This record gives sequence, structure tokens and C-alpha cells, in this order.
Amino acid sequence: MPQALQFVKQLGEALHSISSKSSTRNHLELIYVIPAPRMEGPNNQDFGPEDLLQLADSVGGFSLMTYDFSGPQNPGPSAPLKWIQYSLTTLLPAKGSASQVHSHMIFLGINFYGNDFLLSKGTYTHFHTLAIEMTKRLFTWPCETERSPMLCWYPVCLKCH
Repeated sequence: MPQALQFVKQLGEALHSISSKSSTRNHLELIYVIPAPRMEGPNNQDFGPEDLLQLADSVGGFSLMTYDFSGPQNPGPSAPLKWIQYSLTTLLPAKGSASQVHSHMIFLGINFYGNDFLLSKGTYTHFHTLAIEMTKRLFTWPCETERSPMLCWYPVCLKCH
């Protein structure tokens, strides 16, 4: 087991041994934040099903970071649904497998911010930083301004079904 995972395991076990002040029946929990699997294939991952199995008894859950799929060099959506599904099926591969038993421990980290990609420079701004300014005046997409061409990606309720 890599040292980082060994540390997480020991920390989770230590927290489990500490009772909370409000109740002697409850103990402290560790939620371990894990990266979404890369699209390069199941054998080239930072955290995979075997890691989940090794830590399952020591942590209270896993927060799967299913956001920031795209970046300034490759503008696009922050969390496409197919990528989220790929992430889950890579981490919890087969129905009935040992890792599938722990599916209730997975919490999806879903973004509710957008990205404003400045295409000519390969940079971006999280859209929420611009949204504060825009609420003070009539709403216009920054893509319609006189700046360099831009591409805006923002989650909408229609896609959250």
C-alpha cells in the first residue's frame, strides 16, 4: 500500500476511536477526497477499485471529484455526464464485485460553477467570479463583449436530471 494511502488508513482508524462530545455512540469520520479516474484506461489511475477496498473500513466515505474535466487548453464542459458515468464504472466496475458493495460510500462532487474560456490566450475564469459583477447590471453573457472570442460553459438545471 502506498504511503499516502497508509496514512489515510491510519488517520481514519484514529478518528474512529475518538467519540464526539455530543454522544458516546458517535465517532469522528474521515471523508477521503479522491480524483476522478482519467480517461486513459483503468490501469493508469491515481485511485482505483483496489484502493477503495483497502480504505473502506477506515474511512466514512469517498468524495469523488467529478468536476474540472476540461481546462484552458481544451475548453469544454466541467462535468459531462458520460465522464461521471465512466468515473463511477471505473471505480465500481462489476455488479456483485467487492468494490460494488461499497458503492454507498461514494459521494459525487458536482460543480455548480461555470468556466469562461478566453480562447485566444488559453486561459479561463470561473464564471461565478463574473456572476457577482453581472448581478449588479442587466445580465449579458461576457461572450458578447468586445473582448477576445470566448467560450462559456455553465451547468443548467435542464442537465441535472
